[in-house]
Amino acid sequence: MPDYSKKTDLEPREVMKIADDFFGQDGLGLVKVSHSEDESCFEGEGSRVKIRACKGETTKVELESSEIDYQIKKFLKRL
Repeated sequence: MPDYSKKTDLEPREVMKIADDFFGQDGLGLVKVSHSEDESCFEGEGSRVKIRACKGETTKVELESSEIDYQIKKFLKRL
C-alpha cells in the first residue's frame, strides 16, 4: 500500500523526470537503485523512496517512503 498518492495530467515519463531531478544527485542527492519506464527507487543516508506512475485517464502517482515524508509532500506539490 502506498504511503502517498496523487493524480496528475502529466505523462508517466514526465513524472519520472521530475522524480529524477527532485530525488536524484541534483536534488536530494539520493541514488537511483532501480528504475523502469514507470517506476524508480532511490536510496541514501537511511532514506528510501519508491515511486510508481500508472497511466490511465490520468496518471496515478504512488510513493512509498521511509524517513523523508516532508520532502515527499514537496515533490507532490510539483506535479
